[in-house]
Order: sequence, then C-alpha cells, then structure tokens
Amino acid sequence: MIRAEIWQNGDILPNFCIQFKTDISTKWMDTICLLDTAADECLIGYKNKMFSRDYIKKNLKPSRKCLYSFGGHNIFIHGQIDIWLKVTREHKSRQYKVTFQVVHTPHIPLLSCKACVDMGLVQFCEIDLEVDNSVKPIIQKLRRIPVSLRKPLQKELARLVEQGIIEKEDMHTD
Repeated sequence: MIRAEIWQNGDILPNFCIQFKTDISTKWMDTICLLDTAADECLIGYKNKMFSRDYIKKNLKPSRKCLYSFGGHNIFIHGQIDIWLKVTREHKSRQYKVTFQVVHTPHIPLLSCKACVDMGLVQFCEIDLEVDNSVKPIIQKLRRIPVSLRKPLQKELARLVEQGIIEKEDMHTD
C-alpha cells in the first residue's frame, strides 16, 4: 500500500504537491498531482519515478476499465493500484483511499473529478449568464507567443499530439 500526503501548492494552476511513502522505503518523495475535473478516472504512469516497477507489479490489480484520449485513441492500462492520500487543510487531516489506473504513457498522477470533489479539493456552483442576442459574436485576434516560449510550446504540443491527447487542426473551428 502507498501512503501519500497532499496539500495546496499555492499556485494558481490546479496542481497540488503530494508526498508518497511506500512500504518498501521510509523516505517521503514529493511529486506534483494534476486535478482534472473532466477526467472520469485517476491515472498514474507506469514509468512514474515515485515507486519501482517491482513495487507496481507486486501491488497491481487487474482493471476492467477502458480509457480513451481526447482524440479517441485507446490508452493501454497495465492495471490499477490503490493509493492512500492524506489531505491536510487548516490543521485538519483526512485520509482517502484512491484507485489509480496505471497507464502505459509517462503520466504524472492525475485526480479525477469524483476524487477531487470527494476530497473537497474543488467545488462546483451554478451560474446564470445573460446573453444579449442582438450583439454579433466576434473572433478575437490570435495572441502572439513570446519568442522565448515558442520552442518549448512546440515540443509540448508535439508530445500531446503523439500521446493522442490533442489533434492538429489546420482550419479554424466554430
């Protein structure tokens, strides 16, 4: 069993810092966990450095889940593993047993919508938007990407396309 501690990172992004501790090692290891309110399942990559492959093989259980990327590509699942997360807020701690699907892609831990809501990491609220139908919609100009960020952005987009997370689009969409 893996035990983890999670706390708010302080970033504006939906990233949280997690500490994992396995029953093999007494050392705590930090990692970043993504919160994805559009995800149905919690994911973790098979090649994640938080624990050894031997540990995963020992604790891996079969999974009947089928996962697909945004592009519709099938994501290979090795199995599932249970991880305990400890959420600490305002000096109060609570532990949650979360089942992660172990996927073949090099994915950092990702918490699903249900896990985020169950742990109180996100809250949803309803809003009403008033739309004036007499106003004609406009398309905004593309924003220029700073030169220093262009190459890293191109690499990241290529990686996301390769993993089937996004697809290249040559025409504008409605």
